[in-house]
Amino acid sequence: MFYAFLLGVAAAGGLIYLFIAGLYPGLKEERFGVLEPLPSNLGKWQHDAESEAGRAASADGKKLEVRLLFEEGGLLGSGKLLRQSRLRDAQSNEIITVLADEVVKRKRVRTVAH
Repeated sequence: MFYAFLLGVAAAGGLIYLFIAGLYPGLKEERFGVLEPLPSNLGKWQHDAESEAGRAASADGKKLEVRLLFEEGGLLGSGKLLRQSRLRDAQSNEIITVLADEVVKRKRVRTVAH
């Protein structure tokens, strides 16, 4: 029972720290690092022929198209980067299947304190 109490106190302290880190500008970037920049082709559909799934789709007579979208919000205001994919028929260019969205993990880069 005592260990459950200690675990609860530690979790509450962590949540309070994350809340306070979001209130002060620059604190979360200094502590956790800055997220790598978003890609320049955000929101544009592009033909994917280099990946394993793209080559498999080409061999099956289809085209794999992917795009990256950014959703605001999330933990510490970092947002989510999503990869959307769809398959098109290579001849008629008709959309055959829309695949499930995938969350792309963005890395944090440490900033140097001055």
